[in-house]
Amino acid sequence: MKFIPIIVLAFSLAAISGAEAQREKRFAVKMNLISTAAVKTFNLIPEFAINSRFSAQIGFYRTNNFHYKIHEFSGIAITPEVRVHLFPSYLKGLYAGPLLRYRKLRWDIPSENAGADFISWGGGVTVGYQFLIKNLVALDFFVGPVFSSHDIKVKPGVVDDFKLPITTSVGARAGIGVGFAF
Repeated sequence: MKFIPIIVLAFSLAAISGAEAQREKRFAVKMNLISTAAVKTFNLIPEFAINSRFSAQIGFYRTNNFHYKIHEFSGIAITPEVRVHLFPSYLKGLYAGPLLRYRKLRWDIPSENAGADFISWGGGVTVGYQFLIKNLVALDFFVGPVFSSHDIKVKPGVVDDFKLPITTSVGARAGIGVGFAF
């Protein structure tokens, strides 16, 4: 008789867990594996399903001492994005949508004691496909063009070695996001 409340509690928890696994997930937190591996950047991307057709996410990244030849970069970026899911399904399937991006990087050439702040504003379009594996793990593949405007502020007393040939650019944004859905 003492075990009946424990058995009832165990079956109740199992039933609740099963129901929880079946409901549509509306929130995911992911990390971009490509930026983490390629440029040693911590990239966190929370996404919220507004409804079955639309979701919004805001990506944050922080890079610290990424080296390319004699250059070192460190800084942050924020990328808000709205996604339109082409087939209504919470956080799953084919999507497309606009994005904005703000990026501020510290650009240093230590061997020449030179430095500058690189600031970029831009926008673009993302197309991708997101899977929810076992309704728990989010796997997101995305790609798209990004159009940016740049500004460089050179450290006082430094010869202007940081000239860019253009102040606007077209680039690509791609990634593989992996995380958990709630």
